[in-house]
Amino acid sequence: MNMDYDAFRGILDDLKYTQRFSKYSFKELLFSGATDEYFDAKWDMFRETPLYFLWSCSPDKLALICEYVNQHQILDKEE
Repeated sequence: MNMDYDAFRGILDDLKYTQRFSKYSFKELLFSGATDEYFDAKWDMFRETPLYFLWSCSPDKLALICEYVNQHQILDKEE
């Protein structure tokens, strides 16, 4: 895949929405059935190294994150 600046900038702009996750919303969306120990490790990874966290996600988790970003983009446009 050949990425240009505009495409890369768009991805970065979209990813800023993930910084709106609260610990609660992050758990509810991605790890609702996880043990506290497993979830805390994932939350720490997300907060400390978000890119590494994203690389570790399964396709279904990435799809959920995309839906979350899309919903927040829509909410921002409505304001």
